[in-house]
Amino acid sequence: MQNKLLTREIIRHILACFGVVVPLGQAGLTVNELLTKKSVRMAYDNGEEISHKVYAGQILFQESKFRALVVDLTADPECPEFCLLFRVDLLPLHGLRLSYDEDDFGVFRVLGDKEIWREASMTVQSSALNGIERLVSYGFPWEPCDQIEDLFKAALVLVES
Repeated sequence: MQNKLLTREIIRHILACFGVVVPLGQAGLTVNELLTKKSVRMAYDNGEEISHKVYAGQILFQESKFRALVVDLTADPECPEFCLLFRVDLLPLHGLRLSYDEDDFGVFRVLGDKEIWREASMTVQSSALNGIERLVSYGFPWEPCDQIEDLFKAALVLVES
């Protein structure tokens, strides 16, 4: 059974750990040095089309590489929205999406077999939060990441879902 309120708070906390915090602006994973040349173009009901910025970074520790990608999906400054994808090495890809609207409970998914996004259980969500808390507590710096095709491709699917 999913607890939507808890899922929303876990997503908000993970976004904050990565520096994707409203209203702090640019920090962590959303600094200009991590801005990629990619963008996600979306059309909205009002006919407006927006090209959303994509940031990507990596943290290297021991023999592992933690990669993350953020799409700033904000269309209305009063209601910021983000999509975040992350993975360690070749472990499963995690995807989160949240609008800072109180009616939005967010999406927390894991990319499974056959490239299908599946809802993450509370166990997976809490384990991801625990691992990210530990990683952030070590103070490793974000570095630019060029190897983002898998993250970007998955982000396009998650954004459209």
